[in-house]
Amino acid sequence: MTERIPLLPDRVRYQLGMVDRPMYAHGVRKAVELAAALDHRGVTVVEFGVGTGGGLLALSRHARYYEAESGLTVRVTGFDSASGLPPPVDYRDVPYAWRQVQ
Repeated sequence: MTERIPLLPDRVRYQLGMVDRPMYAHGVRKAVELAAALDHRGVTVVEFGVGTGGGLLALSRHARYYEAESGLTVRVTGFDSASGLPPPVDYRDVPYAWRQVQ
């Protein structure tokens, strides 16, 4: 997915949360801030359940941005079992919101 307003500078888009998957950007930012406060040289961010890879790509874009901003190394790792979600058991699994990938 492309960024929402590509005409704005990255710094402004990140400040306003106008990026793809802003919750991922927030997590990366907080991890980088904590690593800097603890005087670490870098941080690793992880996505579990990569699925089709869209989230991992967004996480990588955010990592590149915050790596350039902070000067710290930001490594990205993703894990997936490739088996998909287990079948729903009851309504609490929200079966109408998740599709089975074939």
